[in-house]
Amino acid sequence: MAAHNPPVSDEAVQLGQAFKTWRLSNGLSHQDLHNYGKDRGVKLYNSQVAYFERGVLTPQPGFFVALAKLMEDLKNGGQS
Repeated sequence: MAAHNPPVSDEAVQLGQAFKTWRLSNGLSHQDLHNYGKDRGVKLYNSQVAYFERGVLTPQPGFFVALAKLMEDLKNGGQS
């Protein structure tokens, strides 16, 4: 996916911006999320997150499953 792709929709941009705000408020970088995915065996990649935040990614269900796992792990202090 090229970096110059237009956003999927206004809603996708809003969702991406909300996620970025959440990510930054939790002190997480794109690389942190990528490393988490690698360490936990979930498909969560830094480039995928960047595209999602810009609203140019149409996420597949697995993306949201990975985010749910991340949030559950964060809620449990990194333990699941």
